[in-house]
Amino acid sequence: MQDGKAYWYYREKIIQVDDGEGRKHINDIVENPDVFGIRSDEISAIYDYYKETPGFEGKAREKIMAYVIHAGWIRIRERTDRGTIWTIQCSSLRTEENDLKELVSFLMYSLKVLYDCDQVCLSGIDDQTSAYFNITGKAISTFIGLKKINAVRLIHSYKDFL
Repeated sequence: MQDGKAYWYYREKIIQVDDGEGRKHINDIVENPDVFGIRSDEISAIYDYYKETPGFEGKAREKIMAYVIHAGWIRIRERTDRGTIWTIQCSSLRTEENDLKELVSFLMYSLKVLYDCDQVCLSGIDDQTSAYFNITGKAISTFIGLKKINAVRLIHSYKDFL
């Protein structure tokens, strides 16, 4: 899979993860644990338990990502190997619906990186819910309705989350 754009979203703030150097979501958690509400020693303990190197994308990563997503962070990843496919992971589609609408609206109308013709998978990891959108079925704009103005803002430093 070819990775495209990547973001973290939390409480009306969004930050781009990838810097063109192949950065991953997990790198930002490992490097900014206090921002994500997890301690460095907890991250180390999880990697030690799974006998993995910090930053490695294995079982420890899954556990750490689930922890921060459960705490309210939303993970956004674009894949570009066969068309454009966006995966947006949150804790629960039901409880985070408003945040998801704000986020999708921002990606479409402010950043202009997500389009109605893109495939989009919204996934709630805690309640195992998902919704799929694409041009041949329901386009992602049907999820957000007419919402085009929102309070989401792009930030450039994890310090702005604190």
